[in-house]
Amino acid sequence: DSPFAISGKPVHLNYWDDFLGVKFLRFWSGEESWGAIEYEPGKYDWRHLDAMVKKAKEKGVEILWTVFGPPLWESSIPAGPSAALKKKQPFFYYASWPPKDLNKWYNFTYTLVKRYKDYVKYWEIWNEPNNFSFKFDPQIDYGGFCGTPKEYVEVLKTAYKACKDADPTCKV
Repeated sequence: DSPFAISGKPVHLNYWDDFLGVKFLRFWSGEESWGAIEYEPGKYDWRHLDAMVKKAKEKGVEILWTVFGPPLWESSIPAGPSAALKKKQPFFYYASWPPKDLNKWYNFTYTLVKRYKDYVKYWEIWNEPNNFSFKFDPQIDYGGFCGTPKEYVEVLKTAYKACKDADPTCKV
């Protein structure tokens, strides 16, 4: 068994498993975020992710999926982010903030886990929630968690419940 795991884009399955013997891939790049999947309220695009999960399964690679990144219409980002930031990072300027409605966050997380429960067993809630650098220096190309610790606890509790309701055997 390989000791290697990779954090990156699902497309990297095309070569990492062959060259390094990687058997674990962390989905965290934006392509797997809430905002990329539910591009309009109630409208989901699973095509790319279905293909990547299928490819991982065929290659025997397990997935740790980082669930994060509300869409713009559900982000709690304060009004008035700079035009320069919007231009530089149109995704991370809003996806690092907690969702406005935890019920919608629950629904998305539940839907995601339920869809992939037959293969994905490991779920991480947000990327590095203890790193607030993006909040204080928005020019950084990074997507941590820009809410408060109390907000993160609520986001985590909500997501944990959604994950376990969708798949009681999963690890969060």
